[in-house]
Amino acid sequence: SPLVNTLSPDCFTAVFLIFYPGLSCLFCVWYNMQHLLALLFPMITILLFLAILSVLVVFHEFGHYAMARFFGVKAEEFGLGFPPRAAGFVRDGQTWKRVSAKDQKSYPNTVWSLNWLPLGGFVRLKGEQDAKPGDQDSFASKSAFARAWILLAGVLMNWIFAILVFTVGYTIGVPTDLDG
Repeated sequence: SPLVNTLSPDCFTAVFLIFYPGLSCLFCVWYNMQHLLALLFPMITILLFLAILSVLVVFHEFGHYAMARFFGVKAEEFGLGFPPRAAGFVRDGQTWKRVSAKDQKSYPNTVWSLNWLPLGGFVRLKGEQDAKPGDQDSFASKSAFARAWILLAGVLMNWIFAILVFTVGYTIGVPTDLDG
């Protein structure tokens, strides 16, 4: 009603406090929850955006990684987020070893890392930036055909992921408006 819209919450609280002390507490909780939800909704939206973006990035980068491994290129690091590294792990024989942010040495296997800036990801391939002649497992030593497929694999993986999501969505069912 118009009267309710013109009265402040403090006025309602005063009236409830005088006449209905129990309801006053419930109103305060309800009123504060509305403000809390109004503050949390943008944060939840941002967190959901980052989670969805991370899933897309992981699939995209995995496309590059899988195609590079298929063509025999060594992947030095697979990272979610942008450096500096928060945590990293590498397979060392039969066990997994933790790799710190300061540890920049080369390992025989891929370093899997989580990084502090969660806005993307990367696959660092051997020979992508510093090519040494004679490295058979480097990106630079591969043919133009292999390098092109490695570069296109991320986009192809995005298409495969989209087809997978739509297939699952339409198999399970998606929400529809029945009111017409």
